Amino acid sequence: MSDDALIRLLTPTDTEEFLRLGKRITLDSGQNGSPIHSAREEWDPAMEDRIRTRSGSQWLLPVGQPNWQRSFGLFVKGSLCGDVSLRAGELETEQHRALLSIGLVPEARCQGHGRRMMEIAIEWAANQPSLAWIALGVFAGNHAAQALYQKLGFVEHGHIPDRFRIHGQSVDDVDMLLDLDTWRQTHRND
Repeated sequence: MSDDALIRLLTPTDTEEFLRLGKRITLDSGQNGSPIHSAREEWDPAMEDRIRTRSGSQWLLPVGQPNWQRSFGLFVKGSLCGDVSLRAGELETEQHRALLSIGLVPEARCQGHGRRMMEIAIEWAANQPSLAWIALGVFAGNHAAQALYQKLGFVEHGHIPDRFRIHGQSVDDVDMLLDLDTWRQTHRND
């Protein structure tokens, strides 16, 4: 990772830049020979207000409360170029799990940023005693991402055929899990 890159927790003051990043990543997906990496086919402006309201407030909710979220932003030369987010579900009974999502703009890929963002998010989650699992979904054709997730300790727990239909193409999805108790045991003894 380059010296001019910084990864930090996002705050409500980052919401507009977070929205711009999400739009850019969504619109880039599947364009100009890039792989499909977003389940959305297009950016829906009507969704912006929902994301704006939700992100700012969910970033402030305590871990363990339904719908909490933490997002770490990758800033390169002061510009938000990627994010990794952990978020909880709506039910009290699922607060021991977090769902991870990650996105990077094209010029920030293949430089170690994604791995570093994942490591920071995993370390943060491991420091939350109430969390036992991190779950994620990855497109079946994204072998590079799957290999990275496996190196970080994620294990495949399911394959969902034809999960999405994106730009007329059937896309299978792979569910992966990281057991945080196992991760804590392995990494706390280093």
